[in-house]
Amino acid sequence: MTKKEIKEVYSNRAEEYNNQLVKISEKSNIISALRLVLFVLVSGLVIYFATTNVNLIIYTLFLGLILFVILVKQHEKLHQKRKFVESLKRINREEINYLNNNWTGFEDGNRFLKKKSLHARDLDLFGENSLFQKINRTVTISGSGRLAHWFRYPKQHPEEIISHQEAISELSTELDFRQEFRAIGLLATEDSSDYKRLVRWMKEKSWVNSTKHFKIALKIIPILNIGLTLASIFHFTPWSLTGISILLTLAYLVPFQKKITKSYILLSKRAFILMKYVDLLRLFEQKKFKCETLNILQNEMTEDGKTAFEHISELAHILQKLDQRLNMIMGIILNIYLLWDLRMLSKVEIWKEKNLTEMIIWFNNIGIVDAFCSLSNLRYNEPSWIFPEISNEVLLDAQQLRHPLMADELCVPNDIKIERNPHFKIITGANMAGKSTWLRTVGSNMVLAMSGSVVSAKSFKLTPAHIATSLHTSDSLMKNESYFYSELLRLQEIIQLLQKGDLAFILLDEILKGTNSGDKEAGSIALLKQLIDLKAYGLIATHDLNLAKISVLQKQFTENLRFEADIIDDKLYFDYKIKPGVAQNFNATYLMRKMGITV
Repeated sequence: MTKKEIKEVYSNRAEEYNNQLVKISEKSNIISALRLVLFVLVSGLVIYFATTNVNLIIYTLFLGLILFVILVKQHEKLHQKRKFVESLKRINREEINYLNNNWTGFEDGNRFLKKKSLHARDLDLFGENSLFQKINRTVTISGSGRLAHWFRYPKQHPEEIISHQEAISELSTELDFRQEFRAIGLLATEDSSDYKRLVRWMKEKSWVNSTKHFKIALKIIPILNIGLTLASIFHFTPWSLTGISILLTLAYLVPFQKKITKSYILLSKRAFILMKYVDLLRLFEQKKFKCETLNILQNEMTEDGKTAFEHISELAHILQKLDQRLNMIMGIILNIYLLWDLRMLSKVEIWKEKNLTEMIIWFNNIGIVDAFCSLSNLRYNEPSWIFPEISNEVLLDAQQLRHPLMADELCVPNDIKIERNPHFKIITGANMAGKSTWLRTVGSNMVLAMSGSVVSAKSFKLTPAHIATSLHTSDSLMKNESYFYSELLRLQEIIQLLQKGDLAFILLDEILKGTNSGDKEAGSIALLKQLIDLKAYGLIATHDLNLAKISVLQKQFTENLRFEADIIDDKLYFDYKIKPGVAQNFNATYLMRKMGITV
């Protein structure tokens, strides 16, 4: 399909969901009207029977209550369906915006910039208008974290990358599944604190089942109170004895109410997240897949003959029972005769001890599926993008490579080929000619490739490698670090990475910017030689023609490339095409004159 056809698919779906919302509203209005009619009818019949046949009032109220409960439940179902359909409509509207090159409505992943990475900030992986924001459609904390992890630590093993490609390829054809998955997730938003507290709760030690007198009380008190109450009803024992037993039971429970309430609040706040995961797991586990990776994830979610969503449904059901404590009268009765709160908390602890290890796996796996769905959505939305070939025959070979954040019609494609290491492309050119953009183009596509994603190219082959960059260094007043020192620290990290013997692709923009020209030239020569000695490869962009001349001394390991800028009729022109050789034209003085700065 073309992008135009894809946009039409989204438009048709959005319109269909809008029509469904209209019908749901109509049904909801009818039910609201029926509830009013029922109330008026029951009230009228009660008044009528009060003067004719009082015995029929009870039957009327009973029947009216049943019908009212049915209508309330139907109304609640419609309310839930409306929220779900609204999510589906929103999803398709968002994708239409995406195809119009507007993805600012999605989470930008700025929180992941706090994590240490040699390339995340340099390649605009996170933050406003970042690669993460363009791709991210995750609806779980584990999913967004997984996607960010793949970007920050791209896969190094070809078999892992290929397994990702297979899963992403299959899911890209499952539009209904992906949109339903996202719609379910949007119904209950979560933040990192919710997820962390849930995991922390899962690892907490039991306190009900580990207390001996609770175990004894859970067995004896219900038998005692129920037995005495029945005995009093049938006049075998006096009611005073039953009353004393009930008062003693309440006195026994009072000291633990604070801790019980604390446990309940913790669980009730996480219940909505659990219900979300129940629905997500059910959707995933009931889907048939051909891909081995997805089937493995499904198989890991089955324990004791039950699927993950069945196990979590059990926990959700227990929590719903625990909610009975919110009804004051019912809560008191249940606690007097069954020690309800302690009994339900005991069941929660038993469930937790049985499923702790598996639950961590379930949450992790559904996060992987969530991240796969985001990359599959990219595959669907970008039909011209291709899956790269993972090969050890060449380090990097790409044709018509474009920046993944730029619209195809605005981005000039270029080719790159690096067959061996050590090898560096020394790229010179004028300001704004495209040097830095080309470095980010290559780097960001490599991140996508090693995440198992499609890339913006006509063809793309690579050998997986670490990506190490120095493009965005800055000074730090808080750490009392100069710009130059910050750059040295970054270069030190790159050298240490190479010294471990790892294969590394290097991207450097204007080496040693923060020092004088003499030091810069000497330092650049030394750095380039050291990188070559460590068998690194990559791209180095520079304005400094001396560095390009230096590369002649290492010509068997380097190649000079250039982006040119032409001034024609006092106007500046760029073609953004990479060419062999050293740049001849520069534009700094031209730009200064245009801005009124005397040169």
